[in-house]
Amino acid sequence: MEKLLIILMIAMVGVVFANIVLRFVGRPIRWADEVARLVFVWIAFIGMYVGFRRKVHPSFTLLVKIINNKSTKAGKFFKLLIQLSIFFFLAIITYGGYLYIDQAWIQTTAVLRISVGWKYMAAPVGGILMLLEVLRNIMLLFTKEKAEFGQKMFK
Repeated sequence: MEKLLIILMIAMVGVVFANIVLRFVGRPIRWADEVARLVFVWIAFIGMYVGFRRKVHPSFTLLVKIINNKSTKAGKFFKLLIQLSIFFFLAIITYGGYLYIDQAWIQTTAVLRISVGWKYMAAPVGGILMLLEVLRNIMLLFTKEKAEFGQKMFK
């Protein structure tokens, strides 16, 4: 996924830069703004997934460490509670994104004439990827890899 993000970022910067240069000489690229906006939205949601997978988003480290030091079972329960809370939030976001796509699919962009739904599809796709990651995290809590997961999850 990181390679995809790099490719999308290069494409977005390239299109925007080319449009700036060509606008300066009086020949702007008409579709550049729409493409840049579409790619930016996808970068944001795929980037959220990559950050979530790498465990770089803010977390409840202090509280988890305190609870884990007092009781391993309580620490495991708290980690499970956090993952279930994240799952619930992501499920709402993903479902809401899906509903919005259904409404936006009939609209088209002004220049490219593609469905606006392609832009809004980034939310459910990113949400599904993160939901799968949460399920993986929950499974790791109950497997032999749990010690490694706990260390990575709450550094």
